[in-house]
Amino acid sequence: MAIGLDAVLGKLWGTMKSDIDQAFLPDPAVYGGTAFVQGLTEVWDANTRLTLIGHSGGTVYIDRMLRAIDAKLPADVKADIVFIAAALSFDAFAATITSGAFARRVAKSRLFALKDECEAGHWHFPGVYDKSLLYLLSALCEFDPEEDKPLVAMQRYWTGASPYDVVPNILTVTGTIAPDARVWSPTDAHALPGFRANARRHQGFAVEPMTNESVEEFLH
Repeated sequence: MAIGLDAVLGKLWGTMKSDIDQAFLPDPAVYGGTAFVQGLTEVWDANTRLTLIGHSGGTVYIDRMLRAIDAKLPADVKADIVFIAAALSFDAFAATITSGAFARRVAKSRLFALKDECEAGHWHFPGVYDKSLLYLLSALCEFDPEEDKPLVAMQRYWTGASPYDVVPNILTVTGTIAPDARVWSPTDAHALPGFRANARRHQGFAVEPMTNESVEEFLH
């Protein structure tokens, strides 16, 4: 049953990522991402603050936008970014980092994601697939012929354990996003303000009060 599901979701997932790329094609009258980036040039001044917050596939859009900003806008345009349950691949994010766009365009960052026991222990599609949506995307929808595709919100790739300790793109990302910028949910009782979360499901972050409070703290 999961094999049939991968064909359906894989096509949808591929279409979504293609649509994100197309949003940054040259004509701002047609393509929303390009229009937004152009609009930034018209309003940007020293008092402007740009914060990009993305959940799941929205982080793919943020990653693409960072590259567009880096290519087209003045050097002083920087963003704070919040990744929540990021379905962005390590490969894509590492490319943004190694290009220099992350260092040039990100002022500060915060990553919220599930602990692996929650991510791996939840039937997102009951009776069909025994793990979360991110595991499904990683295993069945990215169409990597060699292996599962590492996604940024999957905690197991951040452990430094073999075999992930020698994968260049994983090391690029984990070496860039500092430990004190990572929030693994549910957090411990002693977690500091801005670093608290109690989501236990991929889709739960958007309505989870502690996560929302932490994002508000990040914005202050």
